[in-house]
Amino acid sequence: MTQKSRNAQTEKRYIQNKMNEIENYNIDFHGQTIFEKMEEGVTYFANPIKQDNERELQNLKSLNMRFENLKSERRRLVKKKNDQIRRNKNKIEEIKRLRELIEDDED
Repeated sequence: MTQKSRNAQTEKRYIQNKMNEIENYNIDFHGQTIFEKMEEGVTYFANPIKQDNERELQNLKSLNMRFENLKSERRRLVKKKNDQIRRNKNKIEEIKRLRELIEDDED
């Protein structure tokens, strides 16, 4: 590998690292470009509002998924309850019918 290709690879890694660094950071002043942001000596800082928003978004997604699961579970339980009520009504009707048959046989 030649010195020129090593320098190019080093420069490429440097630029990729800088791009990764600025991905989640705000610019330092109005009108600053990405290339200016990549220059040495520029102070980087994480945007706390963006980090908080991302954290809140993840929490919201998690809560939404939990809510949807609970709604689904509730629908399933309501259906199960209604099925049990229907079966109970059918059993009660059958018991009434059998009682009537027994009473008719006794007469």
